[in-house]
Amino acid sequence: MRDDSFALYSVYKKEKRTVTDTTDVQQSTNQKDVRRTRFWERDLFLWAILTNRRKMSLLFWRRGLDHLGGALCASAMLKRLAAIAERTESADISEDLREHSQHWERLAIQVLTECFSLNRDLTHKLLVRKLPRWGAGDSDATTLSESYPGCGIYAPCNVKNPQENPSVLRIAERYKLKKFVGHAACQTKLTAIWKGFMSSDTHELLILVCMFLPIFLPVIHFRNVRKRSTVASRDSAENGGSARDDPRVKLCMGRCLCDVVHFYQAPITKFFANIAANLVYLAIFSYFLIVELDEGPPTLLEYITWAWLFTMIMEEVRQIFRDQRALKYRLLGWISFDWNQFDVTLYTVFVITVVLRFALPLYSANFQWARWFYSVTLVLCFIRFTQYFYGVKSIGPKVIMIQKMVKDMFLFLAVLVVFVIGFGVAYHANMFPNSPPEWSVVVNILYYPYFQIFGELFLDTLKGEGEGACTNNETVWRQDILKRCPENTGYIVHLMLAAYLIVTNILLVNLLIAMFSYTFQRVQQKSMEVWCYYRLSLVHEYFSRPVSVPPFIVFHYIFSIIRYFCCDRNAGLCKQYHAFRRAYSDEEMRHLTLFERTAVKKVFIQNGQSIDRH
Repeated sequence: MRDDSFALYSVYKKEKRTVTDTTDVQQSTNQKDVRRTRFWERDLFLWAILTNRRKMSLLFWRRGLDHLGGALCASAMLKRLAAIAERTESADISEDLREHSQHWERLAIQVLTECFSLNRDLTHKLLVRKLPRWGAGDSDATTLSESYPGCGIYAPCNVKNPQENPSVLRIAERYKLKKFVGHAACQTKLTAIWKGFMSSDTHELLILVCMFLPIFLPVIHFRNVRKRSTVASRDSAENGGSARDDPRVKLCMGRCLCDVVHFYQAPITKFFANIAANLVYLAIFSYFLIVELDEGPPTLLEYITWAWLFTMIMEEVRQIFRDQRALKYRLLGWISFDWNQFDVTLYTVFVITVVLRFALPLYSANFQWARWFYSVTLVLCFIRFTQYFYGVKSIGPKVIMIQKMVKDMFLFLAVLVVFVIGFGVAYHANMFPNSPPEWSVVVNILYYPYFQIFGELFLDTLKGEGEGACTNNETVWRQDILKRCPENTGYIVHLMLAAYLIVTNILLVNLLIAMFSYTFQRVQQKSMEVWCYYRLSLVHEYFSRPVSVPPFIVFHYIFSIIRYFCCDRNAGLCKQYHAFRRAYSDEEMRHLTLFERTAVKKVFIQNGQSIDRH
């Protein structure tokens, strides 16, 4: 690692353009020096983190600002560096970096705990305020990308897009800092975002009833509606305008209309609406597949199924382009989630199904292929429905366990398939010698050993006793390999069966049970911590989702396109409220900075010299 890459008062890189005038070169160098020294404590802090200098990084962290964001960024960078060291088989370095990463996460939790004990409202603001120092929303973005070429890879700073400044919650979500997300301060803030402007103690059953019967909306208590209207009126009057001319006042003049807007814009309402829409879609798909699917032309329900699933694909595309990073990082960030990988499989099977529906001739004998792919698509849609259980505190951890156990099962299958194929080939070579090269041979090789795992031993077949009208006439079974009777091989196949059952039913199956037990205990011990992290992703997803649900969501896309072109002419229409990234005034930012610094000082006083020793 070059020392001059981290020098504060040297030129980072030469300009790519050719500058012929000496004055221009001097002016460009001076501008870079000013930008570079603007956040000097952050640059030194990043240098200390990347070189794993613990005491020095702690010193620069205390001298800087945005302590929560800095601690989480340090934890994220060190975690990524530990993963890279682990891939290069540097176990000691990886363990040291991982322990250093956990130290910064613990320090962030201590500061957050102290803030939460002092003032909950200010703590909630700290969690969602924009952090220009750890994003790229300032003029220093170019300097940061030039200074630290690995910043886009190792650090949670977005040098690719100068418009996105992360918040503390967004950094914790993106880099899977689960212990921090599980803190009570984060969870209470998520609850407030989850229920929108409704009171945090509003019961879910009442929300569900009001979603279908809006006449009961007056029963729900909405927070600060009248206060916001009063503040908007005062601001408009101070600016010399009429309160009635303010669009915020016009929106809240009718209490009922204001409550309806706030209710249906709440993430929890969108969540319940999407559940209801998916249940309707699964019912339509199931009825169509059972009753109306035939070799004739597509029916109305089939077209509805296609349109519905196509709008779901459009929603996934919208989520990809909602991210403000470069396209590469958008795709990598989107595909990193397990459910998005599952959605890719689902939509791929669906596209193949539609292609087969049009490619196969009407009333074709091969129409069964389309029916098979439709069936697989329906099964995948039902499995996809289980992701809604993440919103339920009692069921969410169980779904996470199932998800992790599926990964264990795939690892187990990689070992199992070796024994299945090995013993299957041995069976077939003795029971059906000199078989012709056909695909049915592959099926037989896998058929017997696979079902023997579940107790179907096929003892009569192994003895050479055929089932049904089989034959030993080679002329006959050469025409149809399935009619061939097995050969009587004595005891060799039975000995192979005994060895196979010992390896699979006793050794491998118990290994799988042990893997499942370990995964269950590991997730159970941290069930609430894991669920809280997944809850953060769920709340953020449904906060950014449109109010309308598929297939009516297409109207939202049309409105978004119109608004996009209108925003080019009137930038004010583009401003949208974002609960996860809030921009505060300079006075509020100074107040939050002093509040955060006070908490940091108290943490150091409480811990004494224990932090400095780390």
